[in-house]
Formats: sequence, C-alpha cells, structure tokens
Amino acid sequence: MKKTVLILTGKFGSGHISVAHAIKEVIEDMKDVNVEIIDIVDYAFPLIAKSVYKNFYALVEKSPNLYNAMNKLADGKNTGFINVVALKRIKRLIDHKNPTAIVSVLPLSSQMISYYKGKYSDETPLYTIVTDICSHNEWIADNTDKYFIADESIKKNFVEKGVVEDKLTVSGIPIRNKFKINTNKKFSSKKRLLVMGGGLGLIPNCEDVLVRLNEDEGLSVTVITGHNKVLKDQIAKSFMNIRVMGFTESVAEEMKNADLIISKAGGITVFESIHMERPLLVINPFLAQEKNNAKFIEEKGIGKVFRNKSITGDEIVDKIKFVLSDDRKMSLMHNNLKVVKNRIMEYNEKINSNLKVS
Repeated sequence: MKKTVLILTGKFGSGHISVAHAIKEVIEDMKDVNVEIIDIVDYAFPLIAKSVYKNFYALVEKSPNLYNAMNKLADGKNTGFINVVALKRIKRLIDHKNPTAIVSVLPLSSQMISYYKGKYSDETPLYTIVTDICSHNEWIADNTDKYFIADESIKKNFVEKGVVEDKLTVSGIPIRNKFKINTNKKFSSKKRLLVMGGGLGLIPNCEDVLVRLNEDEGLSVTVITGHNKVLKDQIAKSFMNIRVMGFTESVAEEMKNADLIISKAGGITVFESIHMERPLLVINPFLAQEKNNAKFIEEKGIGKVFRNKSITGDEIVDKIKFVLSDDRKMSLMHNNLKVVKNRIMEYNEKINSNLKVS
C-alpha cells in the first residue's frame, strides 16, 4: 500500500500553488508515494474560502500599504484563534488521510498543523517550505520538524528568532521541472522583452509603457496577463505590435526566449528566472516580501530594481532600453545568474536528502 504525503497550500497569489506542484514533482521522483495537494483554506473554511481570497486580492491590489502594515503586525503574532477554529477539520483530515509526512508551503497551514500536533501529540513530520527570501515570524511554528529556506543569508535570522539550526535546510525555493529546461534561446535579430504581471497585477503606468513599447521597432515584446482577460483583450485591440497572452502553461518557454523579464519580485519568479538564467527587472516592489526578494536580486547582481514611486511610462521604457543595450552589464548579470544557479542546484540536493517521506 502506498504511503501518503500531504502538501498544504493556498491561493494567496500564484506562488504557493506553484511551489506545491514543484514539491510534488520532487517527492514523486524520490519515492513510491501518493502525493495530495490540498488548499488548506478551502478545506478548513469551506463556507468563507472564496471571500477570504477575494478580500486578500482586493487588499493587495487596492491597499498595499495597509497589507504591509498588517503583515508587519502579524510578525510576532500567531494564528491562535484560527488554529482553534480549524482544529476539528484538521484532525478529520489527518485521520482520514493518515499521512506519512505533511509539507506546508503556506504559513497558515504550518501554524495549523503545528497546533494540531501539539494538541494530539502527533509525531507526523511537518516540513515547511518558505516561499520568499525572508524570515517572517508567521512561518515559525513550534512543532515544525524541518524548515527549507531560500538562501544562506536568512539562516541567521531564523536562528535569532529561536529556530534550532539543525531544523534549517537551505534549499532554494523549489520550482517545477519545466523551468529547469535548456536555457539556449531561439535566435532573434531583435531584443526580446517579456512582461509578466506576477500573481497580482502588472507594472505601473501600464498603458503609457505599452504605447512606447508598441512603437519601438527594435524590440520584440510579449505580455502575459494571466487570468486578466479584460487586460488581454485591451492590449490585443490597442497594441498591434505587442504579442499578448492570457493564462498559459508555456511560461517557461516564453522566459527561455526572453532577453529581459519584467515582473513583480515574487519568490518563485525570482528562482524561476535564476534557473532560466534570465535577468529580472523589477519596478517599485511594494509588498513586504517583494522588497526582500528585490534586495536579493540586487545583492546577487541578477537583475535590476528601480525604486521611484513617481516614475513615468517614458522613464520606464528608457530604463528598459538602457539595460538591454548595455552588453557589458547584461553579460555580467548572466554570469551572476550562472553562479547563483549552480549554488541553488547544490541546495536542491538537500531537499532530496532532508525530506523524509517513507
């Protein structure tokens, strides 16, 4: 009889879901086990899950400063009330699935399972995958058996917050196998720019930027709008020289063929770009976790971060063209990407040896 591993995630942006599937690929390659991905919000709070997600997206898109304030307030607090409310359903889940191990890629599920383990003295291993380059307290839960963190630079922060060093494994942020493909791009006489909105939106001054990009005959521009069909249709109608795509499973192929990627600084996007060896350009990171990820981009020299809240569309395009035209800096970023990628490949091996699921 196959053993079962549960991967707990949630739709707070697209990254947590992506990491859940990446970990599923890792486990299925390692062991003969049944792997199930469960949206913990849908499972624990089925009556209000849609409202929770709707309100989250509205908060991030319309009131990012309020989101950051709440995020900061949560650093040092726990989810005690939520854990109590969800306990009955969590117990039902564990009793029904009888997992060999539980992998959490969401702070909320780490807290829930930790609370459950404490209440019932359950020794099922709990592994937490931290999906940003951060050490936010919400990820820390007493009954976690192992934390997989993005980079050596944040390990000290976890230790200072009371996490036993033996529980910390620097693994990078897991990405799906399709982002580990050959990085040689197709030949093009034009510089290729890929614009991705990330999970929660697009770049600032979007229309002004697209007007300029549409007029530039020296650039080949692709925009991926994700699930935003209205934006996709608007771009397709108004900008004939820009290739636009909605939600697609071919993001890896589009990244491979780009010279430069413009995106939000999501942890998963950063690590996908590293594996694809493609520089990132980030404009005005505003969510707390994105600021940490953007700092990592700068420190490693694997992309560019522009911080100017009053930046105009013309200024954005000028900066894009400047970056693309500077062959020396582009070459340096590519070399840095290779160095970081090689280190991450070594980190990835630690997932295989530390994720005990049998």
